Amino acid sequence: MWSRYVKWWDMFLERGFTYFDTVWMYHVFKSEIVVKTALADRYPRDRFTIVTKLHSEYKKTKKDRDTVFNEHMRKTGVDF
Repeated sequence: MWSRYVKWWDMFLERGFTYFDTVWMYHVFKSEIVVKTALADRYPRDRFTIVTKLHSEYKKTKKDRDTVFNEHMRKTGVDF
């Protein structure tokens, strides 16, 4: 299903780039699945950097912020 992204991100890494920007709404709200499928499940963690965002609507409390961030990490398959 995500083969187009996997191919594109493979080429991106092969050319020496490592920085991937994401947020939950990208890729039709499946961004975390794409990141996990294309990167985390296939490459060592030190091969790429993931950057994400936390929208202000989710930061009503520090607990809310931490919950959303930890869920994002879980869905992307990374722990740092």
